[in-house]
Amino acid sequence: MRLAGRLPRQCYLPAARRCQRVRFNIFLCFFLRIRLRRFFMSDPMAG
Repeated sequence: MRLAGRLPRQCYLPAARRCQRVRFNIFLCFFLRIRLRRFFMSDPMAG
């Protein structure tokens, strides 16, 4: 039973890492968009 449980994990691990990387990239892009929007929205008003 342990061997059967191990095989799907080894096959799933690269997919899980790819999923983590994709989620991290989505979060990073979202975070940077918010930062840039705040910067561009607040900068002209301050000037």
